[in-house]
Amino acid sequence: MASLMLDEENENGQTESPRANMLQYGELQAAQGNGRFHLAVGYTYLFGILGQTQNGVHAETHFLQALRQGHNAAYGALGQLYSKGAPGVSTNTTAAFEYFLSGAREGDVSSLNGLGTFFAKGVVVQRNVTKAVQYYKLSAFHGNPEAHYNLGIVYLNGIEDVLDVESAKHHLALASEKGMLLARHTLGTLYENGVGVERSCAKAVDLYKAVLKEGPRERRLKRAHDFYRNGMLESAFFNYLLSAENGQPRAELNLGILIGKQKFDCSKWNIPDIQATQL
Repeated sequence: MASLMLDEENENGQTESPRANMLQYGELQAAQGNGRFHLAVGYTYLFGILGQTQNGVHAETHFLQALRQGHNAAYGALGQLYSKGAPGVSTNTTAAFEYFLSGAREGDVSSLNGLGTFFAKGVVVQRNVTKAVQYYKLSAFHGNPEAHYNLGIVYLNGIEDVLDVESAKHHLALASEKGMLLARHTLGTLYENGVGVERSCAKAVDLYKAVLKEGPRERRLKRAHDFYRNGMLESAFFNYLLSAENGQPRAELNLGILIGKQKFDCSKWNIPDIQATQL
């Protein structure tokens, strides 16, 4: 995977970095008033991708500009920024909730998912898993893989002490099909533990291997690099951005922690408890 992102020499013998060039391209498009790029560049700074370090101030600036230009997805972006905080921007869950609420009214899928998590965890509002599921379902209906993953976790944890493993598997599988690695990892733990399925070391191993190989991400990186080399800069920019776990770098970070702690031994079935949280 790393080879796809190595600096290379251009026709003048000068070393250039696709990632650096992509960020410059995104910044230029944003400066020319393209709100879509304000949103994308903001996420670049929020999550520290395309070779950048995290910078909450830059992320906030770009998200607010995207919002001024009428991009409703900026509500969810600002909600994410304030719900976790980032270098230069402190956590402000009240502000995050208000942005999520405003975005949800406009049908923004990230905002709907964010509200679901606030209700699931009881952040700012009283904990209400039923409401959380309602918001997650609205977000998932529009194809948000994080919402499918979150529904899977809610059903695994149980609603009013009632577990629904079949529904959990359904939503985790949908999230996995969309390339979400945490969902794939969680499915692996189900097969490893025999939770709602017949215990299968082979299936668990296949799922874990798929996680570790990061197949969908690598294919998207290669596609981005091909676009870049052929001068298709807009396509390259958004594929580089999407390669960061389909726009969910937090999931990739959490996944690394999960895998790092896992001690997998099929012969002894020495398996850790399922420990996953809503995103």
